[in-house]
Amino acid sequence: MPVEYDRALQALVACTRIDEARTWSDKADALAAWARIYQNDQASVLARRLKLHAYRRMGELAEELRPKHPDAGGPRSLLLEQGLTMPQASAARCLARMPAPNFARACKDPASPVTVAQRQSNRRPVWKRFGRASSMLVTLLEEQSADELARGIRDSGEKALVDGRARVGFLVQQLTELQRLLTRTPRPSTDRTSGD
Repeated sequence: MPVEYDRALQALVACTRIDEARTWSDKADALAAWARIYQNDQASVLARRLKLHAYRRMGELAEELRPKHPDAGGPRSLLLEQGLTMPQASAARCLARMPAPNFARACKDPASPVTVAQRQSNRRPVWKRFGRASSMLVTLLEEQSADELARGIRDSGEKALVDGRARVGFLVQQLTELQRLLTRTPRPSTDRTSGD
């Protein structure tokens, strides 16, 4: 770990162990001091900002060390090997790809890395979000046969069965309509300004 990071942690630990008797002789002064510490959010803002930078850099390094390749696991698998969960690995990759101005805005009032990544992905065009979600569904369906999936849902209980039927029905209905809209022949555009 960087020396500066270790020192910062030691300083925070020291602050949590302040001996009020030695630091403040008056309890009213101690209360006022603790209230100022509580109201000053600078330490937590800086910590959240540092975490955002760490996630962004992890995503960049994972991409450099293990670029996406058909025969290798890619950057996400490397992040998972380092102990990140799937949402954390996805957040690191999203933050690494985030344009610098967007990242700078996110650092001004930082949220958790996963939250920032979710906000960023929600700004993407809907067709990109559809592409990502449908790719995940295709991957799942390639890994599990329909029989295995149905058995797993049935074995999970009545609520899972009812929910599974409802979701599959909704997906079939929406995907059928989407396919119809995407495959129909587009209408030729007419020029209404020509006066013909």
